[in-house]
Amino acid sequence: TSTTDYPAPIVPPFTNGERIQLSIHDLAFGGEGVGRVGEFVVFVPYACPGDVIEVKNTEIETAKGLSRALAKAAANGQHGFTAA
Repeated sequence: TSTTDYPAPIVPPFTNGERIQLSIHDLAFGGEGVGRVGEFVVFVPYACPGDVIEVKNTEIETAKGLSRALAKAAANGQHGFTAA
């Protein structure tokens, strides 16, 4: 018999409900923004590549999470966040 070696599951680097700052680098097929925390993929509705946003994690699965945008970094180079 043969055994298949599966990669170890990715451990989420945050907990459900935790707020994190995230850079969006790509768009998923359904139009959600895609960011990463290490190897962990986070999908954010209504986010675009280039956005730096504060998100609240609403769902965590084995190798991905779904977050809700809370605030977006000011585009004019000022520090701080504006309401999303």
